[in-house]
Amino acid sequence: MNSMERKLNKVSVVIPCFNQGQYVDDAVNSVLKQTYQDFEIIIVNDGSTDQFTSNKLKNYDQPRTQVIHTHNLGLSAARNNGIKAANGEYILVLDADDTFEPSFLEKAVLHLEKEETIGVVTCGIKSFGRENWTAYPTGGDVTAFLLKSNSCGNALFRKICWEEAEGYDENMKDGYEDWNFWIAVTKRGWKVYSIPELLFNYRTSKTSMYRESYKKNAEIRRQIVINHKEVFQDHVENIIFEMTKIKEKEIQEILDSKSYKLGRFILSPFVKVFGRLKTRK
Repeated sequence: MNSMERKLNKVSVVIPCFNQGQYVDDAVNSVLKQTYQDFEIIIVNDGSTDQFTSNKLKNYDQPRTQVIHTHNLGLSAARNNGIKAANGEYILVLDADDTFEPSFLEKAVLHLEKEETIGVVTCGIKSFGRENWTAYPTGGDVTAFLLKSNSCGNALFRKICWEEAEGYDENMKDGYEDWNFWIAVTKRGWKVYSIPELLFNYRTSKTSMYRESYKKNAEIRRQIVINHKEVFQDHVENIIFEMTKIKEKEIQEILDSKSYKLGRFILSPFVKVFGRLKTRK
């Protein structure tokens, strides 16, 4: 079946894969088990170098799934290449080592269908593997994305959002490419809605991209500001206000902590003694 004969689907699920052949079945099966079934799956083999992944994807056979093979160009380029081949009105990006709960697509599509100002739908995150934690991104407009990303990197969005944002920035190879993309989308007036449920499962490991990105946190954040300089300039007052609130909250949490109070209790006799000695001088 050539591209002109392909069935048009509401959702195109794009799964970049680089040397993650041992996990890709989990990601694909989490899509195949969705309660919403109007989708196609596009796996982008981003120049995998391990033989297991290469062999697996060479003859991959799952329902409604096709595999695109490219040179290793990085996550942003892999997503862009998958989206270029997609025929869906909505795009779901999913990393090959992560999964979604079965009800995510049904709930996410519903929000895009009923509210035309929403361009992206995210949800709560539950980690597994090396670490176990949960997080609830708030979503919002562009102001919610100036200090941090308030969406999962894996989320459902309108293809038109990707077109208007001119795709993922392929120069961002060290991480936070999703955060940069959400700013590119929201600064054009789109909003991000967050489903207040733990519907995304994020795998953590020693080599998780998030861990590697955090090592270059400052310089990547600087690049995001450069990429969207006009947005940060327009909202500098809000940024300073929010940063001040965060710092005040951090200080208060320290003051309220048991360790700080215990330290003050232990040191208080010495403080009094030194105070008296200073007074005598």
